[in-house]
Order: sequence, then structure tokens, then C-alpha cells
Amino acid sequence: MTYHFKDETGNRYGRLLVLERQRPAPHENNTRWVCVCDCGNETVVFGFDLRSGHTKSCGCFRQRNLTPFKQKLIPYAGSPLLTKVDSCARNCV
Repeated sequence: MTYHFKDETGNRYGRLLVLERQRPAPHENNTRWVCVCDCGNETVVFGFDLRSGHTKSCGCFRQRNLTPFKQKLIPYAGSPLLTKVDSCARNCV
């Protein structure tokens, strides 16, 4: 089966610069791209996430823009109490 994809090499999406195409797994039809972020981290991203704007960085941008309150809660991520607090906060907005 011939698989066609749009060559994204050299394109910039947000803070990510596309370096090369990653070889897909035999069962996968979606193209993944190796990207380098402005902060220097490399990450692998699906092409549709790049083009849709869903992925704009390696995650460093999101970490940097957290409020001081949420930065203090990072060690407790995934705990039942924090999950409940976060759920309540989203429902109250």
C-alpha cells in the first residue's frame, strides 16, 4: 500500500521546527515528525497535531506560563485531592 504524506521538513509550527519524518510503525497510518523546540528539546509529533495547531511546543511553553499556584501543585499531580480541586475549578468557571 502506498502511503502519501505532506512533507513538513523545514516548516515551523509555533515554537517547533520540523527536522525529519520518523519512520512509521507497520500498523500506523499517521505520519510523525521529529521536531526541535526553540528551547532546544527534541520531540516527536503527529503531522495533524502540527497542522491543526494542537501542538505548538515541546511542553516548555505551557510549563513556563503556569500560574505560581499551579506550579506549587505540580508535585501532587494525579493525586485524588488535586483531581477533585481541578474538577471543581473547571466546573465553576
